[in-house]
Amino acid sequence: MSLQRSVQPPATAEALAALRAAVEEVAEKSLCAYTEPCDRARFLEAWRATLPAPSEPAAVPSEPVSTLLPGAVGADVWYCTSVMFHGPFSGDVGIVLTRTLTLELYCSFAGMTLEENPSEAEVRDFAAEFANVVCGHWLTRTYTHLKFDLDAPVVDVLLPEPEGPQTSWSDMAAHLFICVNDVPIQVTFAPRAQRIA
Repeated sequence: MSLQRSVQPPATAEALAALRAAVEEVAEKSLCAYTEPCDRARFLEAWRATLPAPSEPAAVPSEPVSTLLPGAVGADVWYCTSVMFHGPFSGDVGIVLTRTLTLELYCSFAGMTLEENPSEAEVRDFAAEFANVVCGHWLTRTYTHLKFDLDAPVVDVLLPEPEGPQTSWSDMAAHLFICVNDVPIQVTFAPRAQRIA
């Protein structure tokens, strides 16, 4: 019988640097996307650009994806994908990204064009898988000799709030911002209490 040892969660700066590398590698090598650094201000600018005008309703998540293609200000929806992991330390990795970017990445991954109009379920599943792959890549690349279990990813549609995304992550969460195909995303690491062996 083998017991897994507990380790301290990584320092925030260390975790975010490794997560940035994981996002870049997954996006660039697996999805033929390009990445570049960005900051919270640029992310919030992109977030606010998709808010509906006060007189128009927010986009309904069940709308066909084809009605939400780039260029339609106020028409995009933001996904919040999160993956909880357990092992020598536990936590959550979350990614906040637009449905339009998710659609673009999915089409690249599946060898489709945007005009082929994948279903909403396919696009949401891909958002979940993107977070799952990023989290798994980060953990296996950074902690090569440790075992982690990942829960099934969760995908939520965020309500449009002028202040920015309102997520359920803990106050201990740390965020980084990165552009994928010139679209800012937010990546979050939220450590959980240390595992009791």
